[in-house]
Amino acid sequence: MEDPLDLLDRVADMSAADQELMLRQSGIPWSDLLVAYVDRLTGQVARGPESAGSAP
Repeated sequence: MEDPLDLLDRVADMSAADQELMLRQSGIPWSDLLVAYVDRLTGQVARGPESAGSAP
């Protein structure tokens, strides 16, 4: 019988591989989105904490 922790590790690995495949097949320009996200965060940091908006 397989150790339960080994089984959970295997399931997590399979899930990560499935997610990566779905992201690759989606056609979404991830590099462009990440660049825009980083640029926006950098702008917020440069303006200071008052520009971050209200906390949830």
